[in-house]
Amino acid sequence: MSNLNLKGIWIPIEILTDNKLSDKEKIIYTIIIYLSKENKYCYLTNKSISELLNI
Repeated sequence: MSNLNLKGIWIPIEILTDNKLSDKEKIIYTIIIYLSKENKYCYLTNKSISELLNI
């Protein structure tokens, strides 16, 4: 997990104001978008994301 180089995330307003998503879903969605910008896909597994967020 330390090789992620994740220093912070920016949550787009469309996600932040979406009342259909919980706060955790907003964070997970934002991480997936951030990680998929370079390669057009998210390379983290569900397990890795849950470990990153302690859920």
